[in-house]
Amino acid sequence: MQNIFIDALIKAIELIITLDDEVLNITIRSLNVTLIALAFATLLGIPSAIILATKQFYGKNALLTIIHTFIGFPPVLAGLLLYLLFSRNGVFGPLDLLYSEKIMILAQFVLALPIIIGLTVSAISQVNPEIREVTQALGASPLKKELTVLNEAQSGLLIAIITAFGRLLGEVGAILIVGGNIRYFTRTLTTSIVQNVQMGEFALALSLGIILLTLSLLANATLTIIQQKNIHFTIFTGNKKKINEYLKYFSSLPFDQLLEEYITLHEHYRQANWILTIDINKLGKKFGDKWILKKIELTIPAGKKFALIGPNGVGKTTLLKIISGLITPTEGLIKFSVLKNETIENMCVSHKEIASNKRHSEKLTDVWRNITYLHQTPVLFSGTCWDNVSYVHGRTSEEAIYLAALTLSLTGLGHKAFDNVKTLSGGEKQLLAISRALTTFPTFIIADEPGANLDPYHLKKMEVLFKKLNRFGISLLFSSHKLEQVKRMADNIALIMDGKVQEVIENEAFGNTPLTKKILSGDIVW
Repeated sequence: MQNIFIDALIKAIELIITLDDEVLNITIRSLNVTLIALAFATLLGIPSAIILATKQFYGKNALLTIIHTFIGFPPVLAGLLLYLLFSRNGVFGPLDLLYSEKIMILAQFVLALPIIIGLTVSAISQVNPEIREVTQALGASPLKKELTVLNEAQSGLLIAIITAFGRLLGEVGAILIVGGNIRYFTRTLTTSIVQNVQMGEFALALSLGIILLTLSLLANATLTIIQQKNIHFTIFTGNKKKINEYLKYFSSLPFDQLLEEYITLHEHYRQANWILTIDINKLGKKFGDKWILKKIELTIPAGKKFALIGPNGVGKTTLLKIISGLITPTEGLIKFSVLKNETIENMCVSHKEIASNKRHSEKLTDVWRNITYLHQTPVLFSGTCWDNVSYVHGRTSEEAIYLAALTLSLTGLGHKAFDNVKTLSGGEKQLLAISRALTTFPTFIIADEPGANLDPYHLKKMEVLFKKLNRFGISLLFSSHKLEQVKRMADNIALIMDGKVQEVIENEAFGNTPLTKKILSGDIVW
């Protein structure tokens, strides 16, 4: 037995090294069938997975259960069903596809599709749901939103494809039944190994087995590396020389001059299209049976630094997201007064109009482009700092490069333009989120707990930037638990408790009203 194995191994290696015609023919055919089937399964599976992961419809859970069941679909059963359908007396017999590469590709496609869909749905479901909020806040189109989510699920998507490739490469039952294992026509690595073992051609069988094992090893090694290293691929499409020129130029300018450059661009882009006031009337939001916000009445003027304060769970974040257009209210009205081309437009919008009136929603979308929303914990896209700041305007035109380099320099991150976001500190991530938000040229910056986890250095840097932007008319609406930050930053302060606005005061009055006295004395849970 030992001599048989050694002799077969030596001959097998010789067949591989000399590129034996039959070995090469079988290998190429196997890869051809597998890769084409995989390509079709990927092209159909990924859009299907996006729909399944993001849309709600009747029977969705049942459909997902069926797909997950078919991930382990027995190949011999798939082959049998296709054989019956495409045999001479079958439904598709006239197509004359049986015992051809086409039917083998179809068999492989049937096996790969549920794997691609099932694993991609899982990968998309694991993407931070706030990524979609960020894409919406940045004004991305529906297609760009889905592509962004796919990019965030990139590792899971690659795992799905590689897993399907490994399954197809080692599959034998289905293609043996429908392909017939015809020499020089439908014989593959797996079917040929079975055939040659039965014929006693151990050297040829072993050579094919070595090739099959090598391909499987490469696929699984790639899968392991992606899982362990969480690899993310970025295709850079920009003029790196031009980017570095602008970054070098901006690094030589003082902060105030950088800010003036940005405001000049901002005024040109907005062209007097500004939100003047936001009036909230009897606004309510319910999650399940619980009312988070109840009959909110609040006017937020432009050009101010306006703070929302209150204990945990009173609905500050919910209110900020409703104003930003990220959440639909359950009841009530929001009126945006907008200056457009020297004309004031008032848009009074109810929760029903936001949800159902498409034409009105399009107008609101234009309003919400004036607003940018910053999450309490920075939500960044995978890749580099440059990938984030070039998201809105792209990275190819000179104007887009200029803006991205400028906003990075404003927050002091120009020297980290091509660093991966995973290498940034918490403060740098917060500043990068601000840089990215500034590329939308907002007239209203809405920030949830800005600087909640920042060290004093980065906190001061962020506050200085916000204050100076406000001097040029850019409004700031933020929530905070840090009362000292509220005193430093806010012009007006709204206290929210029990889902309602209890009082709105100016900064100087904080600590002089009955409620704020109780807050400072610790008599109110904070």
